[in-house]
Amino acid sequence: MSIGRIGCVVALAMGVLMGSFAEADEVAESTQFGAKRLDFTVGETPGFVIVPPVLKGEGNHPWLWYAPTFIGHLPDLSHSFYFKPLLEAGF
Repeated sequence: MSIGRIGCVVALAMGVLMGSFAEADEVAESTQFGAKRLDFTVGETPGFVIVPPVLKGEGNHPWLWYAPTFIGHLPDLSHSFYFKPLLEAGF
């Protein structure tokens, strides 16, 4: 994936968290690690965001970029031990 595509996916991911889906071709909602997961594509590039169940406070919110990601394979249930506490903490 090129740096331009990575930047596009990151920018779109931040926009998804703010409720903007303008760049996404389509958005599918599911659940992962007890939180809402939004899968989307920009052109031919897939991406996803796992939204914490409760955002902590107002203003800026911390986020985590997980890698490597293989849509449909990673992250999986074996990653629950760190995804669940991070999501519960508002990441």
